Amino acid sequence: MIIIFSKNRAFQLEACLRTLLVQCADVATLPICILWTASSSEHRQSYAILHEVFRRLACLQFIEESSFRADLISILGNIAAGSWRARMIRRWQKGSAPGNHIDAWKTNLLLNPSPAALFVVDDTLFLRPFHFAQCSRQLWAKDDAIAFSLRLGQGLTHFYMGNRDQKIPPLLPVDKDSLVYQFRWPEADGDFAYPLEISSSLLKPRFLLPRLLRKPWHSPNTLELALANMTGRYKWRHPLLLTFQEPRAVSVPLNIVQKDFTGNRFGGKERYQADSLCRLFLEGVRADLSRLNHVPHTSVHVETELLPSSHKT
Repeated sequence: MIIIFSKNRAFQLEACLRTLLVQCADVATLPICILWTASSSEHRQSYAILHEVFRRLACLQFIEESSFRADLISILGNIAAGSWRARMIRRWQKGSAPGNHIDAWKTNLLLNPSPAALFVVDDTLFLRPFHFAQCSRQLWAKDDAIAFSLRLGQGLTHFYMGNRDQKIPPLLPVDKDSLVYQFRWPEADGDFAYPLEISSSLLKPRFLLPRLLRKPWHSPNTLELALANMTGRYKWRHPLLLTFQEPRAVSVPLNIVQKDFTGNRFGGKERYQADSLCRLFLEGVRADLSRLNHVPHTSVHVETELLPSSHKT
């Protein structure tokens, strides 16, 4: 299962999907759920256009957010929309106070989560080939692995969000001649010390959901904060993070749309603001990905031009 979060970013989501379809070898066999929301009629129209463009892909489902928490729990738990289970989850989550263990326990009984889910946000681009099923098998084969990151690897010497250098930990192959590597995240630095992130990581819903249901979160950013606050419990029994030697994904932080953590660093150019990109998207402009492989890549976040040359002014 692949879950993509999107808000007011149809332009960036289209680029994300285009790269995902190229780089994920078994993408046609996977359910892809796009949990989206829009704050204006123009943004809503842009998602309608995108939905129509990708309608031929039976594996891809656009789900408009009504309650982020209840929607995501139903997706992760493989609960059909509109079913009695979905209604019960919505009722319990709506009336539940943060930390209510009874409602969390009742909700968990209804769920049938997938073994692994790839979490993605809409400003992620996929750079190199990967095979979801192989990543999932490697993740579950390692009991002491907490997640499988597609964004980490060699050469990432810059910590973008902290605006400083970071140390790359020793990356060791999980098996002889393996393309998958592992490292100890509890002693790592910067991005390498952040194992439960949702921009481009495979996580274990069966493993994480029981505890996550007892945490307060209501959006992608507060979800990631809740996951980050849980990592301390896993550093002894699950101290390994899996990755490739070469990163498979990168985040392109050209704008900010969330309101939970407005201090997060991003590019800030006016032409890349969400409303500006929406107008261009409605005019038929799409991201130019032809230079993606030539962008210097020393961080999990890279500010790079995505607009065609004729629209960079």
